[in-house]
Amino acid sequence: MKKLTYLSICLLFLMMASCDSTEMKTIRTASVEMTEEYPMEGSNTLTGIWQVDLDGITIDRVKSAKVTSIKVKMREPAKSDLLEEIIMQLAAKDTDMQRVGVLNPVPPNQSAIDFSIASKQNNLIDLLKQSEITFVADVNLQEDLPGELSIVAEIEFELEVKQ
Repeated sequence: MKKLTYLSICLLFLMMASCDSTEMKTIRTASVEMTEEYPMEGSNTLTGIWQVDLDGITIDRVKSAKVTSIKVKMREPAKSDLLEEIIMQLAAKDTDMQRVGVLNPVPPNQSAIDFSIASKQNNLIDLLKQSEITFVADVNLQEDLPGELSIVAEIEFELEVKQ
């Protein structure tokens, strides 16, 4: 009986030791300015670069990653009246571009906008392993703009980190 109890306790400790505990952490990108100098009616592509900063988290300890929030602030024009749709994607060298959010339709008369987040997100850890990530916003405009089109984007990631 003692051997069976001892064996059960040993198995329990082995199972507990083999389970990695994880912790959820949130990181936010710096504000990334994205500009198109000659915006025209229809589709326009705005890009900006984020120098990846995981706030002290070692990428090898990240078990999973997902985008939980995308916020865009209008710079030029100051309001969203001429924007119809925005698709936000992330890209980096040696990885596939990843769609992370969409806004369709864009609400009028807004200076700051929150996106709907893509339910399916792949390869975000591969993106976060890079030194920089390119934010790509595909923006559909209702008409030509007389000046540039400029927005500032901030993205929030939720990381599952091994302890």
